Amino acid sequence: MGVTRNGRFAAVTNFRDPGDKRSTARSRGELVTAFLNSETTPEKFLSATKQQSHEYNGFNLIVGDTSSLAYFSSVRGDVNSLAPGVYALSNHTLNEPWPKVKAAKSALEAALQAEMPEKARQMAILNFLSDTTNAADGALPDTGVSIEWERVLSPALIVTPKYGTRASTILSLTNAGDLAFAEHTRAVNGSVSSVTEFHFKVHPD
Repeated sequence: MGVTRNGRFAAVTNFRDPGDKRSTARSRGELVTAFLNSETTPEKFLSATKQQSHEYNGFNLIVGDTSSLAYFSSVRGDVNSLAPGVYALSNHTLNEPWPKVKAAKSALEAALQAEMPEKARQMAILNFLSDTTNAADGALPDTGVSIEWERVLSPALIVTPKYGTRASTILSLTNAGDLAFAEHTRAVNGSVSSVTEFHFKVHPD
């Protein structure tokens, strides 16, 4: 995930598919950098990305500027302009009703609607991102991994000795152009080991 001082934003997630892991595929992270360094509109950028999406393992990409936000799934192959609203994305397609995706939407909606200081709002979002509750087996998706791994991957915060959430990042931008970016680095046990913050005023070109 990244953002520029003129308000360009991009975030990528992998699409969970154990059968699609090509070691020769290009890095999906370069898609974020490419958009941030470009000057094209979100929709045009994603339309161009669609033509080369086969060069990457499966991914979801959200890009935006101060005027619009758009989404592309390499698995579905369609570019979508996103209207104002609340969305949630994990390692499937946008708003896929996984337990943690539905919980994320609810938590974000509640935080945005509540009358509270901005710092408290950020903490409410971080509290959700720190949730280690496993989903019930009956609610777990079937993404091609074992039931044991579906359980491990079901919380917002994944904690195991060898695999887990490395950072929880909150980015917010007000209508006045005030941007706040806070990345909470996670230790192996899931606790926050450090926080990196940036605050600046967005100035669209």
